[in-house]
Amino acid sequence: MARAGQAGQHTQRRYDTATEKWLDKYTNWYTITAFRDLAVNVVGSVIKGQRVVVTGALRVRDWESGERTGTNVEVDAETIGHDLRLGTSTCIRSVKNTAEGVVPSGTVA
Repeated sequence: MARAGQAGQHTQRRYDTATEKWLDKYTNWYTITAFRDLAVNVVGSVIKGQRVVVTGALRVRDWESGERTGTNVEVDAETIGHDLRLGTSTCIRSVKNTAEGVVPSGTVA
């Protein structure tokens, strides 16, 4: 399992025509969790700070701790890939060693 705790971030921005500057409105934080082969491939492919695109199951949970309350937003990732608006990426198919030999990841041996 790979967990990107508090690492998924999205900041809304808007252009203020009066000041002619970009302004940050607010930031949303997401906890992204990946399992099995996806987790292994993310660890080998993504470096902290790189922008990625994530699809998966979204969970929103409210919490309380004493007088403090908040909301956690979590994504159980199904797929993760680099944001290609910012650069290029090369995909190299993973392989697994099995008793039957080496087979591409994602196939049944």
